[in-house]
Amino acid sequence: MPQPYRQYRINNSTINIIFGDILDSSADVIVNSISTQAQMCSSLSTAILPMAGEQVKADVHKMLPTKIGDVIVTTAGALRQKYIFHAILSKAPKNSPENEVAIDDVQEYILSQTIKRSLTLLRSLNLDSIAFPCLGAGKLRIPIEKIAKCMAKYICKTLMSTSREVTIELYLHDVYDNKEKIDFLPFFEWFASYSHTARKDLETEEDTQEINIGNIEVRDTAGDISTNADVFISYSRKDSDLAMLVCGILNNIGQTYWIDVDGIYSGDNYKEMIVQAINSAKIVLFLSSENSNSSSHVAKEIGIADKYNKVIIPVKIDNSPFNPKMEYDLTGIDAIEFNRADEKSVNRLRSAILGQIMINKK
Repeated sequence: MPQPYRQYRINNSTINIIFGDILDSSADVIVNSISTQAQMCSSLSTAILPMAGEQVKADVHKMLPTKIGDVIVTTAGALRQKYIFHAILSKAPKNSPENEVAIDDVQEYILSQTIKRSLTLLRSLNLDSIAFPCLGAGKLRIPIEKIAKCMAKYICKTLMSTSREVTIELYLHDVYDNKEKIDFLPFFEWFASYSHTARKDLETEEDTQEINIGNIEVRDTAGDISTNADVFISYSRKDSDLAMLVCGILNNIGQTYWIDVDGIYSGDNYKEMIVQAINSAKIVLFLSSENSNSSSHVAKEIGIADKYNKVIIPVKIDNSPFNPKMEYDLTGIDAIEFNRADEKSVNRLRSAILGQIMINKK
């Protein structure tokens, strides 16, 4: 392994930041970025293929179809590593009209999902070392500052939650030969900061500013089974104030939603309405509270969402535990903390919604 330029320790794990070629790494895994069409056209991919062999490319194509945020696992072929994790960061090559580069609000969300999934796979394969490139700095042209902060935040956050001995390598390489080492300074600043930050502080790092709900226009779509809304809102009407704030966020980002404002549970056809609305939605937002977790109707909605393999985003508006009837369906899903209507919570929820819409866009 090339000598690290800087090294950081978190619990029993080590983070090495290295200037050099990731293919020289002796880690168990290297991470490579590709498109949803499995087109290996990044600078790293073009370096990997001749050295690893065409079987790697064939193995990637066996995994089609893919979507943004997926991480595909293949062997490393003739390379010294054991595996390659192929991270799906875009819909198509940059010069394609079909390209769907993550817009600014969701770049962090897409990168965070890639990092978390890669580290989860590392653990599930019982491996102890992984090498990341500077994800998104090539064809996606994501700013270095954004990449550095995101990678530092989610790598450090993950390592804070494990006592395993894990080695993370981060290779900084100038793809276009137009940067100096000083241009990568944000990586050292953010890793130094986050590696000395307690997890509880990392969760609440941003300044908070209370959000004024104001006048939010919400259309009751409960009786409209023809509405193909992007988002289904599962909640208790006892939590209507915060539900209206969520509707305001969805209005602001231009996403359609299905919500029962006045209550339809006395209607003869409400079961058909609920099932069709959930089935047609891309995302189910579960506003988790003491009220909603005690609701049998909400529990059934989450069960239906799981049955149809819908993306469920739990939004915790208080600290109540999940209803045992829903806990299995929600295991392993990151919840959005929303018990304060502040700017940080709103931004986190907005990014999660936009990120999942992009990930699941056909």
